Amino acid sequence: MSISMYSASVPIFTAMLGNLSHFLDKAQTFVDQKQCDPAELTRYRLAPDMLPFTRQVQIACDAAKNAVARLSGEAYLKHYALPNMFFHVTTAYAILRHNGVALGKTDYLMGAQAGA
Repeated sequence: MSISMYSASVPIFTAMLGNLSHFLDKAQTFVDQKQCDPAELTRYRLAPDMLPFTRQVQIACDAAKNAVARLSGEAYLKHYALPNMFFHVTTAYAILRHNGVALGKTDYLMGAQAGA
């Protein structure tokens, strides 16, 4: 059975970016409750040679946007766009969790649906 490039990409991008949006909502609640400086989260890096949280979010969004623009090439989707987007969503999640935002596996797997 063959699948379309659309069905192999857009629903996954939509779900993961929805989860990322859920992470951001939970981060905002965390900042509001703790009355901490949101810049501490936005500038945070997991390691000195890694990009900060804001860039992780931006790159995850760009990976989805750019992949959809290039969907005429299946190899690009499978070997670059999807892994790149997952890497940056996961890194953004890890930065927030490391800093105390109440995120768990359920938020990562279905955060947008769980928060609805």
